Amino acid sequence: MNNHELTALAYHLQRYLWLDGEYHMVMLDDSIAGDLDAAMTVRREGLQAERVPLGILTIMKGIYYERLIEQIERRPDSAILELGFVLLSMAEESCRTVHKAVERS
Repeated sequence: MNNHELTALAYHLQRYLWLDGEYHMVMLDDSIAGDLDAAMTVRREGLQAERVPLGILTIMKGIYYERLIEQIERRPDSAILELGFVLLSMAEESCRTVHKAVERS
């Protein structure tokens, strides 16, 4: 339960939207979106500060997984973009497994 879609997005960017099977509902306070709001303001106003909030978009920074996502972003093919969405929806452990598998090949 949340008041705004940005609150849900911010929660997902920070901690994923994975809910344990024992939970049936979660309530999110709007204050969770502070980092996301700040990053959006930086982008909108062209300010010199962090453009990406800490979380799933930064945790893989500097590894092959990040470069793979960047390559997918540049491709207009809908099937490849779908792969990007799948990769972004994975938990951290799965992301690191993809990184290790690609790194070995």
